[in-house]
Amino acid sequence: TIRRYYTTEPPFRLDVLCQSAAKFCQMKEKTDLSPFPPELIGLIRSALAHLYDHAFLQNHPLAAMLDRENNLDQVSRAQRVRRLLLDCIESLRPPTDAPADTARAYAILNNHYLDGLPMPTVAEKLGLSQRQAYRELEKGIKAITNLLWERIGHEIAPAPSAPSASDNRRQI
Repeated sequence: TIRRYYTTEPPFRLDVLCQSAAKFCQMKEKTDLSPFPPELIGLIRSALAHLYDHAFLQNHPLAAMLDRENNLDQVSRAQRVRRLLLDCIESLRPPTDAPADTARAYAILNNHYLDGLPMPTVAEKLGLSQRQAYRELEKGIKAITNLLWERIGHEIAPAPSAPSASDNRRQI
């Protein structure tokens, strides 16, 4: 199913997402799962939906995860998120001699998020059914999530926590 986030504040908490990412990284070592936490797809979907909204992006959990040391001001945080998403979309651009079906996800992402066209118009423009257009959109969002995780996963995944003093006393 496709979820849409139209609220001004996404329903994600940074600490919960970081805990989830830590658990996911531990599980990933034991099993062969997709390379990113599933919550990241929702964050990227909501950031893409508000790609040109500075106020939304500067307070987005993805921006907070990318700027953990609080080195950037609010505008720079929004610009960094936007630039990363735009770079990921651009990296999906197929070569000019690629078959048409390999270019679908890029074309849909480009038309829907960058040009702002509604999905029925995008589907009609590309000669696809709306259902197929939404499937290709999901493929594109997952590809962006995968690319983003490869590029900045080390920044998002929390560092292992050091044992507390009370844990050290118990071991003695």
